[in-house]
Amino acid sequence: GEDFVLQIDSHMRFRRGWDAYLIHLLETIEQTEGCGKVVLSTYPLGYHLPNQVPEDTRPTILMPSRVDENGFLRQEGKVLELHLATDASDTATPLSPPVPTPAPRYLRSALWAAGFSFSRGALLCEV
Repeated sequence: GEDFVLQIDSHMRFRRGWDAYLIHLLETIEQTEGCGKVVLSTYPLGYHLPNQVPEDTRPTILMPSRVDENGFLRQEGKVLELHLATDASDTATPLSPPVPTPAPRYLRSALWAAGFSFSRGALLCEV
């Protein structure tokens, strides 16, 4: 019966207005993608107490890392790096240098991170 569901692990910190931010991001992606079954999930960056919060705002994504001795897929979080893209404007030439482009704000992912997950509450009934 809840509108939204949030799952986190013990190494999370909240920023002011986190709930409104997540709801806005979820609704934006739903509208952009034309899909009502969006799950926001990431591998959270660590921090050191009391207030050493990383300034790095690049997104992380969960990636397969290996299959363990029991046959289970192990995963690890990777920070998305800036990638180089060629400027596609009318002024670009074949000799234009690559331009650093920020990583996208969100990506589709085949894996789900239990350390942080936010979605509509209805997904709990369907999954």
